[in-house]
Amino acid sequence: MKAQYLGHVVFYVKNLEQSLIFYRDVVGFQEVGKIFGGKAAALTSGRT
Repeated sequence: MKAQYLGHVVFYVKNLEQSLIFYRDVVGFQEVGKIFGGKAAALTSGRT
């Protein structure tokens, strides 16, 4: 079966801000907000 879209994924990263730059500016995700006291972020591809 071929994947149609990406749903929920968790990445553990060393540098949240650098990772957000990549996923926002390169991949095209939108940041929904920071969670867990700013230690994590929720992003969306815009597909619900």
